[in-house]
This record gives sequence, structure tokens and C-alpha cells, in this order.
Amino acid sequence: MLTRRRALEILAATGIGTGAFQRALAANVAKRPVSLELVTEAEWVAGLELTDPQRETLVNAFKMVQTDLERVRPIEFGNALLPGLRFVPLASPAALPDPRGYDVKSAPALDSDLLSRPDSDEDLAFSSIRQLGKLLRNRQISSVELTKLYLERLRRYDPLLKCVVTFMDDLALKQAERADRELRAKNDRGPLHGIPWGIKDIFSYPGYPTTWGVGQYRDRVIDVKAAVAERLENAGAVLVAKLATNTMAGGSVLWYRGITRNPWNPRRDAAGSSSGSAVSAAAGLVGFAIGTETTGSLIGPSVVCGAVGLRPTYGRVSRHGCMQLCWSLDKIGPICRSVDDCGLVLAAIHGADPRDPAAVDRPYVWPSSREISTIRVGYVATGREDGKSDELRLLRELGVKLVPVDRLRLKEDFGLPTNHLATGLVASEAAAAFEDLTRRGEPKGVKGWPQFFLLGHYLTAVDYLKLNRLRSVIMERFVKLMKSIDI
Repeated sequence: MLTRRRALEILAATGIGTGAFQRALAANVAKRPVSLELVTEAEWVAGLELTDPQRETLVNAFKMVQTDLERVRPIEFGNALLPGLRFVPLASPAALPDPRGYDVKSAPALDSDLLSRPDSDEDLAFSSIRQLGKLLRNRQISSVELTKLYLERLRRYDPLLKCVVTFMDDLALKQAERADRELRAKNDRGPLHGIPWGIKDIFSYPGYPTTWGVGQYRDRVIDVKAAVAERLENAGAVLVAKLATNTMAGGSVLWYRGITRNPWNPRRDAAGSSSGSAVSAAAGLVGFAIGTETTGSLIGPSVVCGAVGLRPTYGRVSRHGCMQLCWSLDKIGPICRSVDDCGLVLAAIHGADPRDPAAVDRPYVWPSSREISTIRVGYVATGREDGKSDELRLLRELGVKLVPVDRLRLKEDFGLPTNHLATGLVASEAAAAFEDLTRRGEPKGVKGWPQFFLLGHYLTAVDYLKLNRLRSVIMERFVKLMKSIDI
């Protein structure tokens, strides 16, 4: 069988590698529908030899992006437009947040009825981070007691919800005992001190498996402590469990134990891919949880499960020790039961890290003393009466300043919805990130994202860079938009 290198040498020698031939080939392919035959013919280009099921998967995946590529390829950009591979938010002084007030203020006072231990363990499990912190510091509960409560709830509900990959009892109880000792000694590490939490199982932690939701990896240990785990340990939090993620953090809602279930309606799935984190937070199985997002995996399961997901700006939190699906899009953030809890967790985990070049330091204070009437909220006029919008009615009642803004018009100007842009980007980067698995034919029997691992091998570098140049246009339009609004 010819090697890929030898095939290219022969083609070049016979003139088949010329630009004229390639244009003719492209025209021929453009006229032919994507099929198993066409995929098979193209395998030598990618250096892959696929099975028939893989070819079928690839055909279906390519059909998803073919129309988008046909729209993007004819777009003409100025020669100087760089690909949007480097994201630098707030680079322009005109795009900086409104300077009126981001100073620290004292934490909001808790109602008197929140200062005492709830009557039931159920109510205790659903308490906020601030309330749990008050109970810990007033010695009305210990971190060990709270940790045992959450571990018991995780074990009680996991058979139904399938939200836990690995229980971490030994580590959790050691960290809880240390938290109790430190709090008794008045060595207070902050609002998360003694609070049990869970982490999505694409983060590594020494001595415990990191499965990525794949059955073949259920015993694999990566002896690296993820940066977010380091920072939460420094804040005194107690890690109790590694939580379910869809296979390879995306695609199908399946992982090797099945489907993670919605805690309010177990007949439904919990969406993905931070499903275990969202379920555990929403069902009061942990004090808070950590998840990740490429294009919707923090926000999606939070919406479905009735939790609060905070998707930080790209680069806000270090990804060291975390599986990477798409280097230029992946983000880490908290999933909690309240906005205030998310604010407290982000305060502990954000910041630069030399092990993740994308991670940066930016000012962050929670809570803010900003007067709400000074916050400018942009909204897109829909043509209907704005007064009938529940969202705008609520914002008016809160007292924010509403500012009408124009749409970004990506679909109108380029024929491509913004969410479609991510498909080609994720496919290209994921294919490169998991190239070794694809070429080894691993992992076996995995459904979902692997179709994108295959698809990325058949998109050209020109396609990838063209999509990233379009991404630059989106960035520029957002910078212009944010000059006049805060949110």
C-alpha cells in the first residue's frame, strides 16, 4: 500500500498536484454530494483509514458544515485582517467598563433566620455559601459534619441521577478536618473555607481517576493537580467528588454509566457537558461545583437543571490540569444555586497562571458597590412593544439604564449564524487535540464528539483560518457595541 508521502510524490511528479488540477478536483467534488465513496477517496489526504461506521459518522458530520463552508468561502476580507486566534478583551480604553465604582463593600447582612442552623438536613444542604460559612464560624456545624452530609446525599441520589464518577471520601474528610482545625484557630481562609464542592471529571487530581466520561479510562490516573483545585484548596474548600461529564465533554448526552438525569424531572437528561456539576449543585448534593464550557456546557445544563452557571470571559480562569477540547474557546466556571455563590467562587479561582498562557489577571471584586442605576444594559429592539417583554419590564423595575443597540448582523451580512461559526472551529481544534486517539483508533465505542475529531481532519487550514478571520469581525463588532453599554 502506498504511504501518504509516496502518494504525494507520485501525484506531484505527474502534475496532479498542480493548482489547475486541484481547482478541477474541487469543482468536481463541489458537484458531488458527500457520500461514503467520496469520504473513502479522501482518506489518503488525512492519512486515515476509517471503518464503514466511521465513514457514515463523517458523512453526517460533514453535511452539517458543508452549507456553512459554502457561505464562508466566498467572503472577501482585506489582506490585513488577522485571524481571531488571540482574544484580548478590553484592549481599547474606549471598551473598558464604566469606571463608576467597583470598590469592595462589606458582605450583605444575612437575615436573622439564616444565622441559625436550619431545622432539617435538607434545608441545610440547600443553604447558600454565606449561610454555611456563618454556621461554620459560629460552631453550629463543623466542616466534617457538612462533608458527611453531602457525601451521603451524593450516594443517596446518584443511582437515580448518575451524576458522580468518583467519590473522594478520604481526601474530603482530611480536608474537612483541617478546615475545622484552622477555623477553630481563627485562621480563616475566606468565604469558601470548609465548604464541600465537586469538580467535573475532565480535571485531574493526583491519586484519583480522570475518565473524561470514557469507560476505557475509568482507572486512568493523571498525577497533576488542576489549577482550579489548587486555588480552591488554598481557599479552604473541601473536594468531595469528581462529577459526571458527557463523553469527552461534549456531543452525546451519554457517558459510560448512561445518561445524567435532571434532578427535577429524572425522565429528562441534564444536558451537557457539565451535567454532573449542574445536577449536584441544583439538587443540593454539594455546596458548589466547577464545570467547563466550549460553546454552552456551563450555561446549558444550568438552565435545564435550574442552577446558576457563570461562564467567565475566556482567559479569566487557568485551565492547567483540565482536558482541552478547543484551545481558543474553552473556559472554566462555577455552577451554584445563586448568583452570589458564583461570585464568591470566581473570586477564589480567577487569575493568571504561567502554566496556561491564556490566563490573565484582571480586576475583580465581589460584591460590587456600583449603583445599579448607572449600569447600562443593551437590548435589541424586536419590533414588538418593548413594554410587553418580561425581561425589559424586570430590568426597568430594578432601575438599570436601558440602551437600544443594533444586532451584530452576522447572519444578514455573511449568511452564517454566530453559533454555526463555532462548529468548524471546534472540529478543527478538537481534531488536533485528539489526533493521537483518532490515529490509534481509541477510545473504542465512543459516541458524540468523535465525529468532530474525524471532521476536523477533512477541513482545510484555509477553512480554519477563514473562520477565524470572520471571528475577528465578530470581536471588532462586540468591542464597538460594548463602548456604549456595560451588559
